[in-house]
Amino acid sequence: MATARASHGDDVDVCARATDDGLDVAYYRRRRSRRAPPLARVRARGTERRALPRDAVDALRATTGARAWTCDGARGCVMTPREGEREEARRALEAFIHERIFRALFGTTTATRAAGDAEAFAPHRGTNVMWHRDGYMAGAYVAHAIMAEEEEDEAKSGGKWFEHALVDEDEDEDDESTTEFVLDFENQGARASKLVRKENFVPIDARGGVLCVFEDAAVLHRSPKSAGKALDAMTRAIARFNFSAVDDSGRTVRISAPDDASWAPFDDRGAVRGLDAVDCFEAYVRDS
Repeated sequence: MATARASHGDDVDVCARATDDGLDVAYYRRRRSRRAPPLARVRARGTERRALPRDAVDALRATTGARAWTCDGARGCVMTPREGEREEARRALEAFIHERIFRALFGTTTATRAAGDAEAFAPHRGTNVMWHRDGYMAGAYVAHAIMAEEEEDEAKSGGKWFEHALVDEDEDEDDESTTEFVLDFENQGARASKLVRKENFVPIDARGGVLCVFEDAAVLHRSPKSAGKALDAMTRAIARFNFSAVDDSGRTVRISAPDDASWAPFDDRGAVRGLDAVDCFEAYVRDS
């Protein structure tokens, strides 16, 4: 295990596991937390499987608006076909959701069904560069994946990572309650940044087809500050999935690490190359 001290994440523990399907799943939580880990990362092993499949990207780009889907163990992932779309593209997207959301994240839980939507998302600058939470209840998740990586110009492609902050549990609302948020990013960002520091800051490298998953009501998140030009140009396109899961009784199931999970301190295995040259790192992290 790497022993180098990271410049961030000192209050965060990580659990990593390999699935039988050839995926690596890492869970992130505040140190000594007893609740379900609110942040996870899914990546396929083997370079030929890592990237978001081109057909799946085509299915997301081809239609406007979110695409509803359901997943279970018997049927896999199912979407309603849309007029004019290629069946191969839709099936590639269904397979990606079934493999990397339903099987990878809920395979060790009591979940029997998951449902959500999928869309191509390229927000303009200002909608999500400030620290915020826009979720509504425990067990509601968002997953992000960079849709294209061929653009090498960072001014056009933006930061190839996602940024999160795992705040203290006693600073959160009751995690079993429904909490409504007013989506005023400017005011929410100013308040949220007070809860963020480099010790609870968790950037996740999104290259190589990484799917970054977080419980929306529990995790503060934002786009990298370095992605501003890309957001202006609408070139930082991501695949976004919103979803939740239930068991046979209809109760919400939260993503959890395996019972035999082994937790270790966050270290430089999670380093993000684009942050190496940031001056005044503490100020960067807290900047709303």
